[in-house]
Amino acid sequence: MGKSVRVAVIGAGVAGLCAARELLRENHRVVIFEKADRVGGTWVYDPRIDSDPLGIDPMRETAHSSLYRSLRTNLPRPLMGFLDYPLPERENGDPRAFPGHEEMLWFLNKFAQDFGLVELVKFNTEVIRVDQQRSDEWLVESVTRESGSVTASREVFEAVVVCTGSFSEPDVAAVEGIEKWPGYKLHSHNYRVPEPFRDQIVVLIGYGASAFDISRDVATEAKEVHIATRKPDVEVRKLECHNNNIWQHKMIEHAYEDGAVSFQDGSFVYADTIIYCTGYKYHFPFLETNGMVTVEENRVEPMYKHVFPPQLAPWLSFIGITIKNAVFPVVDIQSKWVARVLSGKVSLPNEEDMMASINDHYRQMEENGVPKHFTHALHPYATEYQNWVLAQIGMPPLEEWRGSMYAESINCITAMQDGYRDQWNDARYWEAVSHQDEIATLMFEFFILEIMANMEINGPAELLSELIESTHEVTSLAQSSKFEGRVFTEFSHLVDKFVPIFNDLGENIKFMDHPPIRKAIESLGKELRRAKAMIINPGSKTLVKQIEDMVHDLGRSLGLVLFASLEVSADFKDKIGALQKDLMNARFDRSSTPSPSHHSGFISEIEVEEEIKREGISLDIDDVVVQLKHGNDEELNLALLEVKELIGGKKVDNNWIGNEGVIPVLFNRLSSGKPANRLIIIHLLRSFASDNAENKEKMADVGFLSTLVKSLIRDEEERREAVGLLLDLSELLAVRRRIGRIQGCIVMLVALLNGDDSVASRNAGKLLNALSSNTQNALHMAEAGYFKPLVQYLKEGSDMSKILMATALSRMELTDQSRASLGKAGTIQPLVRMFSTGKLEAKLSALNALQNLSSLTENVQRLISSGILASLLQLLFSVTSVLMTLREPASAILARIAESESILINQDVAQQMLSLLNLSSPVIQNHLLQALNSIASHSSASKVRKKMKENGAIQLLLPFLMETNIKTRNSALNLLYTLSKDSPEELTEQLGETHLNIIINIISSSTSDSEKAAAVGLLGNFPISDKKATDILRRSNFLSLVVSLMTSSSSTSTTKTSLLAESIAGVLIRFTSPLDKKLQHYLAEQGVIPLLVKLLSSESPVAKCRAAISLAQLSQNSPFLRKSRTSRWLCIPSTEAVCEVHGGYCFVKRTFCLVKAGAVAPMIQILEGEEREADEAVLSALATLLQDEIWENGCNYIAKMSGIQAIIKVLGSGNVKAQEKALWILERIFNVEEHRVNYGESAQAVLIDLAQHGDSRLKSTIAKLLAQLELLQFQSSYF
Repeated sequence: MGKSVRVAVIGAGVAGLCAARELLRENHRVVIFEKADRVGGTWVYDPRIDSDPLGIDPMRETAHSSLYRSLRTNLPRPLMGFLDYPLPERENGDPRAFPGHEEMLWFLNKFAQDFGLVELVKFNTEVIRVDQQRSDEWLVESVTRESGSVTASREVFEAVVVCTGSFSEPDVAAVEGIEKWPGYKLHSHNYRVPEPFRDQIVVLIGYGASAFDISRDVATEAKEVHIATRKPDVEVRKLECHNNNIWQHKMIEHAYEDGAVSFQDGSFVYADTIIYCTGYKYHFPFLETNGMVTVEENRVEPMYKHVFPPQLAPWLSFIGITIKNAVFPVVDIQSKWVARVLSGKVSLPNEEDMMASINDHYRQMEENGVPKHFTHALHPYATEYQNWVLAQIGMPPLEEWRGSMYAESINCITAMQDGYRDQWNDARYWEAVSHQDEIATLMFEFFILEIMANMEINGPAELLSELIESTHEVTSLAQSSKFEGRVFTEFSHLVDKFVPIFNDLGENIKFMDHPPIRKAIESLGKELRRAKAMIINPGSKTLVKQIEDMVHDLGRSLGLVLFASLEVSADFKDKIGALQKDLMNARFDRSSTPSPSHHSGFISEIEVEEEIKREGISLDIDDVVVQLKHGNDEELNLALLEVKELIGGKKVDNNWIGNEGVIPVLFNRLSSGKPANRLIIIHLLRSFASDNAENKEKMADVGFLSTLVKSLIRDEEERREAVGLLLDLSELLAVRRRIGRIQGCIVMLVALLNGDDSVASRNAGKLLNALSSNTQNALHMAEAGYFKPLVQYLKEGSDMSKILMATALSRMELTDQSRASLGKAGTIQPLVRMFSTGKLEAKLSALNALQNLSSLTENVQRLISSGILASLLQLLFSVTSVLMTLREPASAILARIAESESILINQDVAQQMLSLLNLSSPVIQNHLLQALNSIASHSSASKVRKKMKENGAIQLLLPFLMETNIKTRNSALNLLYTLSKDSPEELTEQLGETHLNIIINIISSSTSDSEKAAAVGLLGNFPISDKKATDILRRSNFLSLVVSLMTSSSSTSTTKTSLLAESIAGVLIRFTSPLDKKLQHYLAEQGVIPLLVKLLSSESPVAKCRAAISLAQLSQNSPFLRKSRTSRWLCIPSTEAVCEVHGGYCFVKRTFCLVKAGAVAPMIQILEGEEREADEAVLSALATLLQDEIWENGCNYIAKMSGIQAIIKVLGSGNVKAQEKALWILERIFNVEEHRVNYGESAQAVLIDLAQHGDSRLKSTIAKLLAQLELLQFQSSYF
């Protein structure tokens, strides 16, 4: 008989289930780890997809399954089963030759049930680390996520079999230009249903089975489907298919920003979606082998026959990594090989010979021109490979029909033969396939006989008699035991259920001759003898735990009986299966007696204690333990108080606590008890921990600690006690290590630290301080908003700790409040020191962290004070290759520092940055341009701007207008705009017609509001006297473009839309000069006047002011353009066209009338508001309504629009020019007696105050107004 080893199987899909079955056949001890909550692996359909549909974000939330809803097998039914367990046709199942994924999942579930594999699986358990301790010892770390909790586990195995599949980590092909292509991109891993692609044009990349299926599926909803492939002989053509909307092409050549996708055959389409059917990458993130197993270009190497890595064989193996093969038979054969190698029945070559075989395989691939990523592809040598492995384990070769059937199926797929599944005719295979069940039975017998070779054979009747007798002995001993009476009673009931099983076997005695059943029954006999010995002489560990383990061992032995009983009746198998399930699920943690009914509610601890004293209620020690373990809430409460009495009265000691397993019991009850009981439990645990160091060690179990951590989010008193107990336990190094790994623990501790409970806060602070000795804990604390340990590491930690903290800080998504806290805590200075004195890695991590912190103004000042500026500039001038990686974060920090006027202390900074522009990468150029614009934008930077222009800044920036990188071009435009404000005449000298046309093209094509604003603003800075520029703008239909921009811009005001409005309002002024009526008419015909009126209601005071200037200039000519009412019109205008101010016919487009344009009301609203920037321009516009012969009409209209009071308000603004215009208007208004009477009194106080305290230049006009109001003689000295 071969040796038995403990094996971890990672994955419960096709490969994992098959591997587990074969390992069991060889008598190995198997545990299966499965991340999902069921078996089936990739055959489990999950409508969810990755959070990143393309599957390239390493931090994405992933969905394991790659199934789409319509998926059917791409190989026929005979190839979709195992060699000795074929895929059957079932009643009410999927009868098709190529069944759907539901049928395959049913098949795998049945397979797992029939061979007792489900009980071996740890569901919802993800393996996070596999690390070799010794050659035949592997540490497997896992986390189990159930019911919102996370439990970590570490187990040691002799061997590990990796069965994680190869269909969950997408491999994405490179496509030129795809970064800027605007459409939706996803990998076939995340394709589920076709409906989301309705009426779309879809491009698929790939030519395999998934591309074939998905193209047909998505074509049922899409408008067009285009398949791009690297296949060399492909020509552009429409494929014959049901939907008549699928084309094939050569590979994609380029994807463009406008949505176009061009192919290497010269064709192109405008696509909505690209689906990458480009396969998968091997991904083993949990595996730590010190480089002995690597993945490079999708080759897992080195791998002997795709299964064993030579340096680690046979203790590490991989099943199911091959591609282009029939998966089920291949993993079946590989599993048989691994299981027999581990049992010692089959030997592997030595390491040197295995490596020679691998290298020979690589050499042959290279000679035949096979790409490296096809290393694990078996086709067309799959049959040869499988027969080689079968020969190693002494089995006959595969039937020939398997290879033929597989080849025919693959030909149908590669030929894109529609409907091949439903047109499949396997008549020529019928005779061969009809023998499949017979062959499967023979193979099963072969393995069972092999497993049972050399076993001792005893009489079946005598064996059964002995088993029944042993069963009766065990049940009798259990019922009469004086220990753990209730638990032993339940144990005896479970064991007694074996008797009917043995009696049924006696009635079918012939089955006892079957070696597998006989061996399984013998195994049961051994376990029953162990149970008898345990009852007579219990071991040192907790008795309940021993009983529970014994029951589970009996269940495993019975599982062997179930596994071997393939030829017995279904009823008998069901009976065995039911008992086996009861045994495996048995937990001795629930009371088997009815709960007392004399209390309807829960009573307090004090009330119970009083009742105990009053009534003399007492429990004996055995009853206390029973009630602790199995009592209901009231019984538990009573037992807990009794334990307090026993401990306080010194009636029991720590030996009793240990022997009775009180600590595990209390933690078990803590997880589900009522609040009052939980509080007593934690009090007891604290007292146990304070009395005895061994008790602390028992509480250090990660499961217990996880339970305790949950109390940190409960009521205040429980939180306080829980954090106190955790603090007590943290004296143990093991506890400190484990607490930090419990999900959510550190977050809860930080919340307690910042809470109102002073006791809990103080203890949480102490515990956090203890945990911070671990750098990972310090990082978790920082992520929770507690930065003290991180800052301490930056100041005083080792070099590696500093790098770790800085790197983490650079990646955190910090709020401004967090940035401020870090700045105040002194984080800047140690990071600057790291940058100044550290090695390359330290410099890079420090700069990235400083970049993250520098987005807060307060931290920018700290950076400037640190003296880092000179070092950053020096770094940017460095040409040392090792320092090049530092330049990007350095330039980003410079851009932030430049926002502070403090940088102007160094007048040469801007000139140094200018000289670096053409020596830098696009990212650094963008940062430098942002920095230069910030410097130039400072109000006190006029000298800097002048010097920059003298040093050729404008000519240096002009080439950036052709830059394809939008961010860089935008930054250059903003800087040009800023530099052009001081001396616009320089623009005429340095920017020609070509540059103007480039700028106009940017405005029309850019998708960035800020870039449009800068470009329009730059045009607005051209001198109005530059007629050539105006002509260029007219020829380019610039005004139509501007109207379109404003019409399409968002109604929601943002900084970017306000800047755009300001720039547009500024450039329009050049078209409204009152000296050029022809140009004004052109502007009016383009529909600009309504746009100017709209700008009066903008959120930007600057835009309002500029719009008012344009309207004022237009209105100056209105009196001369109006048509007299006495004029002869060929077509008499409507009376609505008569203007009550101008006294004739007015039209917006012909006479630019403010009244007809509806501009007066928003202008008055501006004067009534609190912003004063636009007052002067608005008053200038209103003054045009008071010209010469129309002045009185204008006064009346302003009064009618309730504007007089708003004009009076302006007098108190402090803007002399605005006051001067307001006084001029009021002087005219008060010439009308009605207005003087109605508004004179309200103006008096303002005028008198202005006369006394206002600008002396206004006195003469004020005196005239006061005289009009009869408050001053015309002979006054004011005149």
